Order: sequence, then C-alpha cells, then structure tokens
Amino acid sequence: MGKIVKKIRQARLAYQVKQGRPVSIQEVADTLGVTRAYLNNIELGKAWPNEDVLAALCKLYEVQPGDLLSYEDRLARYPVLALTGATG
Repeated sequence: MGKIVKKIRQARLAYQVKQGRPVSIQEVADTLGVTRAYLNNIELGKAWPNEDVLAALCKLYEVQPGDLLSYEDRLARYPVLALTGATG
C-alpha cells in the first residue's frame, strides 16, 4: 500500500498548489463527505479508499486512478478492472 499512500499525499499537495493555499485533510474530508480520520488513515496507509472515495479523490484532485494506483495495486484491490480491461 506504500505507493498509493505517497501518491495520494502528493496529489493533495499538488491540489494545494493549484488552489494557491493550504488545503487541510479536514477540508478534503468535508468535500468528499468522509471523516477526517478515515482520510487521514488512507494517507497514512492504514485504510484503503473504497471505489467511491477513490473516484471522488480523483475528481477533486483532477487526476486519473492510474495516477494514484500502480497497476498491481489496482488489480489487487479492484479485480473488476482486470475483467474490464481498464487501465486508468
């Protein structure tokens, strides 16, 4: 889970740059409709985002799932992607 943790943190930091201001985990959590603790646990590698949260993170940060997940991460966590042939 190490790669996704680093990439999600990087995406939030890049989002802050785009916004031109600091963006707290609480602010992102409120936007996504999840708890700060859950989002913090995702960033710390203690939890995995469910498909809805992953999609919401991608939309907010303006990235594709492939930008956050390695191919191996996606297949291991979301095996339906292997069946559909989705890569991004």
